[in-house]
Amino acid sequence: MSASRSLANCFHMTRFVILSLAILCMSAVLGNSLLLNFTIICMKTEVPINASINSSIDFDDYVDSAERDLLYREIPMFPTFQQGYLFSAVAIGNIIGLPVLTTLTARVGTRIAFTGFGLISGIATLVAPLAAETGFWPMFIVRMIQGFGTAICMPAIGSITHAWSSVDGSATFISLLTCHIQFANIVIMPTSGVLCESSYGWEMIYYLMGVCTIMSFIVFYSFYRNDPSNHGCVSKAELAQIMEGKIVAVVPKHKVKVPYAAMIVDPPVIGALVSTFGRYAAFMMFIMYGPTYLNKVLGMDIGKTGWAAAIPFIGSIIVKVLAGPLSDAATCLSVKGRVILFTTVSQACMSICIVVLALLPRGYQLAGQIAYTLTVVFCGLNAVGTIQGAQMMARQHSHIMMSAFGFLNSVIMLTLPLVVSIIAPHNSKKEWTIIFYSLAVILVITTIIYDLTCETDPRPWTYDPYHRESTSQVFAEENPSKKSSRKSSIDTPVYTITVPEKSSLEDISRSSNLTKIDNV
Repeated sequence: MSASRSLANCFHMTRFVILSLAILCMSAVLGNSLLLNFTIICMKTEVPINASINSSIDFDDYVDSAERDLLYREIPMFPTFQQGYLFSAVAIGNIIGLPVLTTLTARVGTRIAFTGFGLISGIATLVAPLAAETGFWPMFIVRMIQGFGTAICMPAIGSITHAWSSVDGSATFISLLTCHIQFANIVIMPTSGVLCESSYGWEMIYYLMGVCTIMSFIVFYSFYRNDPSNHGCVSKAELAQIMEGKIVAVVPKHKVKVPYAAMIVDPPVIGALVSTFGRYAAFMMFIMYGPTYLNKVLGMDIGKTGWAAAIPFIGSIIVKVLAGPLSDAATCLSVKGRVILFTTVSQACMSICIVVLALLPRGYQLAGQIAYTLTVVFCGLNAVGTIQGAQMMARQHSHIMMSAFGFLNSVIMLTLPLVVSIIAPHNSKKEWTIIFYSLAVILVITTIIYDLTCETDPRPWTYDPYHRESTSQVFAEENPSKKSSRKSSIDTPVYTITVPEKSSLEDISRSSNLTKIDNV
């Protein structure tokens, strides 16, 4: 009986099942947006050698298969300028999706919004082969929809961590959730390569990812709940761990609002956005143009370049897996101290590696690969730096902060090609030296700004007047020893639940599976 009860409660580890499902789903939608990056080299169309692309002549009526190869030639399905637009379409879709997601999440919650965006991404991926065969504009629309789906990734990191992580385990939660970026690349790169060269063709990876995405989000919707206290698999012991030290703000549905005006002028918010801009500028430069630099400037072989571009993702996962628990365990420092430390180490080391790359002469391929790899790996430390700091200070509005981070990333993705084309049109060593020195200076300046403005305590805008009138301290029955040690304070984490307008505290206690609610 005890074993069956433990199994029903997922052995008191339901939150980690939620964590795993979220990583799987976010990896799927991000992977969908990355598919074209790798399949574009396989997407060919055949045209008669002596005819234009739009020729109406059907040579198959006149030749047999033996002669076909002599009369047909393969050309890219999309010319170079169209490929650029297709890559940019993902960023455009992401920018459009972020405000939609933010509004939808506030209205219907993470569960429905997250699932809806994921299903849209999965369906778009399934129809991508048909869209590509149809023409450029249908494929452009599909790419925008895939980008629209990726809008869930950053906000979900904030909202799922806020709802399901304990206060002391938030760094681990955030660092693991951000691993979806690396998982998506590690899975998509080899899978796309194998299927492109197989008899199934490049189309199969789209069908496979589309089906996997839809199935993953169906499972997520079936298992996820916005409130851990409403999940049938969450035991009272696990709920005690999740809720320990959190303050619950009981808010009627019609009073839930996002304090945009207060957030946008708050110095810690501005500092976090500035730091994120610097980090993403460097990170996306290496993701988008790192292989080009290694090949064109340092002279690395194309085959080696592929491996050099893949290794950093593996290293970044290792760093994130280690950094999360390390940050949670480093109680000798305050949360703010830990966030500043990891942010500074992350971006300072990125700056050093970027300067090393700028100084390397052509031919130093091994040193270039090491510096390139370390730049991406050190960026992973920011999962327990700026990202954790934003989640801690924004609390119930953390998905708004993550949406802002995602918006910055998309804007950078759109503008970087223009910047690189202006500064480094010939991919010369001198041109890239200017880019790298500029990135290093930007990272140093943005890090200093963040360190001076960083805050991790809940900001005043997380407590509106209604919150202060109805804020309650929550404890669970299995944790009686810690009841007296917790004192309500504005520095204590905030956990918001929405209830019918006339609900009493006793009703909330019963419906939320919480054994005690004391007025503050």
